Amino acid sequence: MRSSAAAEVEAKAAPLEQVRIIQTPPTGGDAGSTYCLSYTGSSSGAEREAILLMGAAGYQCDDHLRFDPSGETSAFSTAAPECGSGSRPAVLSFAETGGWEGEVMYTCLTEQRGA
Repeated sequence: MRSSAAAEVEAKAAPLEQVRIIQTPPTGGDAGSTYCLSYTGSSSGAEREAILLMGAAGYQCDDHLRFDPSGETSAFSTAAPECGSGSRPAVLSFAETGGWEGEVMYTCLTEQRGA
């Protein structure tokens, strides 16, 4: 059985998952907005392609972006984050769509479980 410290070191050493966002919400939301990804099944090189959803029902999501209920911390950052247990770091690149084009952002992804 691994210790929690060993699992934490392993999680920090995990490579960044690469996701290309091909569609974004019509508005940017705010720091208190919830975001998730719905994967299309396509890929572009090493990147998986996904649609970024805002305020979506859980059944529509494959992965959830990190969320701070206080609204003080955004789901997106400009540097690779340290993700908590059960989450994995990811870099999101945005296709030419919805005003986010050319952006590269980092986040933590947590797999959707249940409905």
